[in-house]
Amino acid sequence: MRFALDHPALFRAMFAEPCDPASEERAAAANAIHEYVRSIVRTTFPGADAEALSTTVWALVHGLAFLHLDGELDSSAPETVTARATGAVHALNRAVLAGNATALLTGIGMFGVLSLVNLYTQVPSGSGYGFDLSLTATGLVLLPISLGSLTANRTASALVSRFGPYKVLPVGSLVVTADLLMLALWRDHVAVLALGAFLLGAGVGAAYAVMPLLIVRHVPPSETSSATSFNQVLRTVGGSVGSAAVSAVLLAHTPAGGNVPEGSAYTTALLVTAGAAFLGFVVAVVLPPGRRSAAAAVEPAVTRRPARQARTPEVTSGIVRRDPRR
Repeated sequence: MRFALDHPALFRAMFAEPCDPASEERAAAANAIHEYVRSIVRTTFPGADAEALSTTVWALVHGLAFLHLDGELDSSAPETVTARATGAVHALNRAVLAGNATALLTGIGMFGVLSLVNLYTQVPSGSGYGFDLSLTATGLVLLPISLGSLTANRTASALVSRFGPYKVLPVGSLVVTADLLMLALWRDHVAVLALGAFLLGAGVGAAYAVMPLLIVRHVPPSETSSATSFNQVLRTVGGSVGSAAVSAVLLAHTPAGGNVPEGSAYTTALLVTAGAAFLGFVVAVVLPPGRRSAAAAVEPAVTRRPARQARTPEVTSGIVRRDPRR
């Protein structure tokens, strides 16, 4: 990426034409690049499919280089470019990828609940559904989100200490999925919407409390800030996708010339966002590495026990205390 930014014209010329397999020099150069990337992947991600992951890494860096050259990403400071590239590559780590993918998919479910509850409570009662609440009353219905998040943060901390972050991460996405399904099937009372807000806070609070821990454990200390920032960005992207999906579904179910969508539109939108949240649950279960490989990533293997040092007799007040093992 640094080469692309320092020599933009040369970089574009290098990739303007495909490699000619008939040219031995160009074919040898391409093979050397492929092997170089594969060797880096084997060292950085032991046990991974080096061929597939090297292609992914190359495509990722190549794409980032062109995004910077085309002005789509900020390249004003070298530190910014380095941090973005480092965060993107470390996102390929299975544990980090699990946290990032779960953040994206859970964010879709989170903003699905927020958008739909916000709109549903303010629909005029003459429409056949809704509660015709004021903006202030709607805010009170959503207030349990804070209580649920606070409760989940404390509970997640205790669960992580006992079971580890890999088992707690899927729980948050599963709670959000269950919440969306509940609201899709049953939302005839304001109390149910308040309960849905509480469950949303609990699910999101549990999932998002674990994600930074996963990232910090699996990236070098000097790169935690860029990796956690990338995770935050994906949460926001998930929220944007969720809001857009909800808007598209509601608009598709709004009669021509009308201002209020059909009641079934909310059921469809809730089920769509529930599907995204459930995918987040599946990702959180499948992607994280096994316990043995996770431990190996954090602590180096001990190949030999250190020799036991001979214990010297302890002297206290002129009295020699013998080692009881002798």
